[in-house]
Amino acid sequence: MTVIGNPSDRRVALWQAALARQGQPPARVISYYDVLAGTLDLASLIKPNELVRIESPGKDEQLYRELVRFAAELAPEPDFEYWPIDADLPQERGRLWGNRQWYRGYCHLLRQLDEQLSALNVRLLQHPADIAVMFDKVACHERLDAANVLVPRALPAIGSFEQLQTAMQAQRWQRVFIKLAHGSSASGVVAYRTNGRQMQAITTVELVQTSAGLQLYNSRNLRTYTHLHEIQPLIDGLARQRIHVEEWVPKARLAGKVYDLRMLVIASKAQHTVVRTSTSPITNLHLLNPRGDLAAVQAQLGAEFWQTVQQQAQAAAACFDRSLYAGVDLLIANSLKHCLVGEVNAFGDLLPNVLVDGLDSYEAEIVGARDQGLGG
Repeated sequence: MTVIGNPSDRRVALWQAALARQGQPPARVISYYDVLAGTLDLASLIKPNELVRIESPGKDEQLYRELVRFAAELAPEPDFEYWPIDADLPQERGRLWGNRQWYRGYCHLLRQLDEQLSALNVRLLQHPADIAVMFDKVACHERLDAANVLVPRALPAIGSFEQLQTAMQAQRWQRVFIKLAHGSSASGVVAYRTNGRQMQAITTVELVQTSAGLQLYNSRNLRTYTHLHEIQPLIDGLARQRIHVEEWVPKARLAGKVYDLRMLVIASKAQHTVVRTSTSPITNLHLLNPRGDLAAVQAQLGAEFWQTVQQQAQAAAACFDRSLYAGVDLLIANSLKHCLVGEVNAFGDLLPNVLVDGLDSYEAEIVGARDQGLGG
């Protein structure tokens, strides 16, 4: 089989290790950089009917810049930040910039891969078009909603803090979650609430005044802003990169912490599950939040509701039926009566030390591919 990804990324190493444990030969690895260079003849590397895994582009900052440049070949979108192909691109670690342009570059790459791989008649673990939708929180939310999968209510397109305030007032909402439409690992997430007089924004984003003006930087440290002069430029800056805004659903609590779930669905079956807990509204494990006790959650919810939770995850994954697996984020309402799908993650299968029937997530995908007649 072939993996398209970053050869030095730990995801690739973990996949190779899983193949070895399953008695499979190592995968050929094709670098995203080589694909972007346009010098590869995939037909000479990948055989017809071969199994292909498209892996996460990861957190490679140079690859991020190359994808931004790749998107510069496309017509610019006037509503979002745009860097021309010959511009000096930001180099600072953690700076939030060009997220929409990066996404367009990645989709441009995925479309090229789709065309080339389709011509080779290969078997894909995930379809490039599915990956593109899962990486777009707006499009993903719309697809789930159209399929009657329960999701939080969302606001229409928001381009500024002023538009956010107006839309919240129209809906009579006091609390929302704001997410970069193409972000991951809690990057650019804001839990925002206001009663019309006071406001509060809890976020991973640090506002830094530089010689070039106010810039946004992502970090693992949550910050709380309570003043208009901080919150308005925060929301405006994120909106220039495209945001998705949805109603803040109060989460279930256990052992004094709120929690939600990441559930991996493989071959239509809910399998590996991680409980993400936090004392803040933002539960992502990337922020060093601890994992919770899955057995305790199952006991709290009861067997019947737990089955409903699994069915919700499976229904969400079924919206991407050309892909073998998807990581589904599930919100358990604090009433313990409703389960909503927050997101579907194309690369949400990195769940170390979580075993189901003795298999980690990657091994289960290998077995699932074999059982579905996709590979070896």
